[in-house]
Amino acid sequence: MSFDVAAIREQFPILKRVIDGNPLIYLDNAAYNAKTAMCD
Repeated sequence: MSFDVAAIREQFPILKRVIDGNPLIYLDNAAYNAKTAMCD
């Protein structure tokens, strides 16, 4: 099974941020809930 990482990243606008030249990554954490663009 493979994942289209670019397609998944497009669903989460916060993942478009770049910090110190590096793209923001998301590490799963039960205390944080990122919303998809469809939720806005």
